[in-house]
Amino acid sequence: MKIPKEYIFAIAAVACVIVAGLFYTSDSRRSSQVYEMMAATVIEPSEPESREFMEYENGPIEQIKVYIAGAVLNPGVYELDAGSRVQDVLRLAGGPTYDADLLRINLAARIQDEQQIIVPKEGEIIDNVLLQVQNSESSDSRININTADEAKLMELPGIGPVTAGNIVAHRNEHGDFNSIEEIQNVTRIGPQTFANIKDLITV
Repeated sequence: MKIPKEYIFAIAAVACVIVAGLFYTSDSRRSSQVYEMMAATVIEPSEPESREFMEYENGPIEQIKVYIAGAVLNPGVYELDAGSRVQDVLRLAGGPTYDADLLRINLAARIQDEQQIIVPKEGEIIDNVLLQVQNSESSDSRININTADEAKLMELPGIGPVTAGNIVAHRNEHGDFNSIEEIQNVTRIGPQTFANIKDLITV
């Protein structure tokens, strides 16, 4: 018996729909599984874990307090880790106001304990001395071991050309010192040398 062409076409169309449905369901399931795997794998580290790791590696992190005022949303005294930058204080203070003149301060400068930071408004006249957002070396007579070159480091008692070179080499290899105590990790700097220079250096 001869099957009409219309039936053949209809059966073929139904088969195509079924096959397409199977592929769609399979692809959706695979996509869902891939997404779930990615979501389970990508875990952003939390701040406490990051801090815990730093304390494990370098010992307890020193805390310092600074006062930020002027054109910021929440002026006041804030506690931060030693070695933090002006931009970190500004962030804790809620950020600058709409009329803040950020070009007049150094957001990358490291802060110091008991420092006062004044964020000026545009056009506001403030004595540059009061801004106190310069690098440590310009507002402090101590030598910054993270920025000083070999010649500057040799001004410290007991630090000759070899030891000064070791400090710079250690800094280039491991990054900035987080505290002045870490300079003892440099070759040729022991407890006695550190005792002689600890009051003359900063980070």
